[in-house]
Amino acid sequence: MGKVIAVAQQKGGSGKTMLTAQLAVALAAGCNVAVLDIDPQGSLTIWGKLRASAAKASVAVASHAVSGWRLASELEKLKAAYDIVLIDTPPVIDSDARRAIRAADIVIIPL
Repeated sequence: MGKVIAVAQQKGGSGKTMLTAQLAVALAAGCNVAVLDIDPQGSLTIWGKLRASAAKASVAVASHAVSGWRLASELEKLKAAYDIVLIDTPPVIDSDARRAIRAADIVIIPL
């Protein structure tokens, strides 16, 4: 069963998405990694699509987007299929962010 790491901060522009993407690439060098984008802005999803289409991507990172009540079921599927699931949360403490934080084994808060 995979571990879940949520990157959370209610302030926008704190580097959550960049940190999540960089962690994904670094961890994917030795683990099977998925990223889950629950931020409505969707920047991590865009990054994942661009990365998947780049011929020079040296490590594979699976990118998924979901929100609301589907978060728990999607996380269970991802935890069963991947070593690590990274979650990029929205820049507010809403119900989606709370769900992600509660489901996480580790929460990283960029300052």
